[in-house]
Amino acid sequence: MKYDHDNISPLDNRYANKISQFRNNFSESALIKIRFEIEIEWLLFLCTKLSKSFKPLSNESIKKINSFKSNFDDKYVLQIKKIESTTNHDVKAVEYFIADYFNKDKVLSKYVHLIHFGLTSEDINSLSYACLIKNGISLFINESLNTNKTLLKYTKNWSNISFLARTHGQAASPSTLGKELKVFSARLAREIQILKAIKPLAKFSGATG
Repeated sequence: MKYDHDNISPLDNRYANKISQFRNNFSESALIKIRFEIEIEWLLFLCTKLSKSFKPLSNESIKKINSFKSNFDDKYVLQIKKIESTTNHDVKAVEYFIADYFNKDKVLSKYVHLIHFGLTSEDINSLSYACLIKNGISLFINESLNTNKTLLKYTKNWSNISFLARTHGQAASPSTLGKELKVFSARLAREIQILKAIKPLAKFSGATG
């Protein structure tokens, strides 16, 4: 029997509805999807940008591959997880899933050897986690901007509500609710700028990178 209190974190139960966007972004499903997309994009890159070294893809084949990629859903995830139960390797399961699709097509079956060509699992994982973090930062910044917008509204509305501040447990200088929220708002704005400056890095350079 499944109990909510068996979750590793309250984020999976009590606070789940508060962070739905973040749960979706950092879920295993999202990670699998990004791995899947990177594998596809890498093959397309080889056959379109490096056509002198790799056999080019026809427009029809590219269309089929892009359609395959854009239709990613929970069914894809379940199939990949089923393969993983045999391979015991999450990235390899994605590779085999794509290969299964290619092998069902007479033309695409000739490109199976280019799936994951010249890559290691760490290339896929490193770039995938960087994408998750980049998207997550963007979500957090948007939430923070909305929060700060609300704070700024109350700094004006409560600018004349005074109270007695305290220090070391004793009465001190008077302040206002608006001013104290303004301080917090300024600090939050500073942190938002720091977040905007973060550039997630990734390793994507083959076996000896």
